[in-house]
Amino acid sequence: MVALHADTNYAAVTAGFEFRRNLPGGDEGAMAYAQALARWSGKRLSELWGTEVMGINLETPAWLTNIVLPFSSSEEMGRVREKLVGDFHYNVTWYEWGGKFWQRLSSQIYLDKEIIEEYGQRVLALLEEDRAAHAEVAEVAEDRARL
Repeated sequence: MVALHADTNYAAVTAGFEFRRNLPGGDEGAMAYAQALARWSGKRLSELWGTEVMGINLETPAWLTNIVLPFSSSEEMGRVREKLVGDFHYNVTWYEWGGKFWQRLSSQIYLDKEIIEEYGQRVLALLEEDRAAHAEVAEVAEDRARL
């Protein structure tokens, strides 16, 4: 087996720093934006999904937020995740911890509230579709059991 080493990430560093320097407010503006977006995203998604946000210390800078997902089982979570990744090309970090299903959202400078809102609505729509499909399957199984 031969491993390849790519230097592309090193070549992009200078352009990345230049990009951040040229943002409104420079690097400090980028940090403030991403932190504010992370906090807003946690609040908005938890409201939309009827869940909660993992506690955040408002004094600590954070680009990440953890939100409880609206799933009732790991199977349900897996089916919706598969659709998000396969059909919509989302990269999601979901995990189970403490008896709940969580979303770890990483705020980035290229994200905005509109993208977060679209994502939250898409999760709900896929969950609704999944629950409807599985309710139909359960109904058919019950009908067959009565025969």
